[in-house]
Amino acid sequence: MNKDEILEKEVVETRNSLSTDRLDMSFGEIMSMYERGELIIDPEFQRLFRWTDYQKTRFIESLLLGIPIPPIFVAEDKDGRWELVDGLQRLSTVLSFFGLLKTSTGKNRWKLIEAELIKSFEGYDENSLPLKFQLNIKRAVCRVEVIK
Repeated sequence: MNKDEILEKEVVETRNSLSTDRLDMSFGEIMSMYERGELIIDPEFQRLFRWTDYQKTRFIESLLLGIPIPPIFVAEDKDGRWELVDGLQRLSTVLSFFGLLKTSTGKNRWKLIEAELIKSFEGYDENSLPLKFQLNIKRAVCRVEVIK
């Protein structure tokens, strides 16, 4: 076999060894998985949480307004846990808003600021945001692409 044939064989074999699933899950379900240790969001290859308060507020605004969001990507490990591959900023935003993000930086339970469309968000946090809006965030659907 020449070099190109070896490459093609390797690509085909590897492609055939992978499978994927596509799920729609609520952020509440994703939060529960994280709390139980079934979702790992800080594998070594992930970058740090970098969104500004404005970007985080805009994401919460998107969830409450029902604006579609991009899927997150996870890889299933040998024990069935999911390791986050893409979507750290989005998941960290929701987890930190509800005070669940395991972090040494203390970026939990932050306050919303004035958003682009919803100006009156200013000053609301997990405890002061009306319950129906908290539940809307938790019930918002996120597409999860699972690589096995």
